[in-house]
Amino acid sequence: MTDSEIVPRDLIGRGEVVSLSDMMSSSHIFRIAASCFKKVTIPRLELLACVLGSRLAKYVVTALSLREVPTYYWTDATVALCWIQREENWGVFVNNRVREIRSLYKKEYWRHIPGKLNPADIASRGCTLQHLLQYGWWEGPEFLKAFSEAWPKSEFSPNEELIAAEMKKKIIVDLSVKIEKPEWFERLSSFSKIVRVFCWMMRFVNKLRKKPSYGTKTLTVEEKLRLRSFCGV
Repeated sequence: MTDSEIVPRDLIGRGEVVSLSDMMSSSHIFRIAASCFKKVTIPRLELLACVLGSRLAKYVVTALSLREVPTYYWTDATVALCWIQREENWGVFVNNRVREIRSLYKKEYWRHIPGKLNPADIASRGCTLQHLLQYGWWEGPEFLKAFSEAWPKSEFSPNEELIAAEMKKKIIVDLSVKIEKPEWFERLSSFSKIVRVFCWMMRFVNKLRKKPSYGTKTLTVEEKLRLRSFCGV
């Protein structure tokens, strides 16, 4: 892209404010994949508008060598503004675009403007030619002509549900195994007691099968070892 393609034909400078009109720009500035518009939400579209604004401002700042001049961005899209300003783990769509916006300009340069002061709204609402000539769409709201200290402090209440909807989903998998212990098992206080109980059970089974069994009244070490070997412990 050459300078003639991105430099605006008309520049009006007033102190720290520069108004742009009749912008000549290459179409690739506004190129967005068609898939982005399939079932896309309004907050996502507003975020895309912020991306386009950042790209366009970057071209203008570069072409006019205004890198040392602070550049502020104003939007009435409260959800998109929160995505840009907050440090959260966003989903792929929002994260990629927020990362691009921040790579061009710091999040602190993004400000909120009430809808009634936003001159960009006229593009979607329409107006008569007479109203357009008198409207602030050409030069922006009046407060931009003042120093930044005099800019309005806008307070807004964003839709937290829409904001959280774009947070990266967390999948938690619980791999713990819960073993249901029978009631009789709970009555046995130690492993050695369990071994003795099972050894006596084995004696009883062998007696029913008429197999040779130990005639002692106490369990032998051999019986305990055989049971441990059978259980793999």
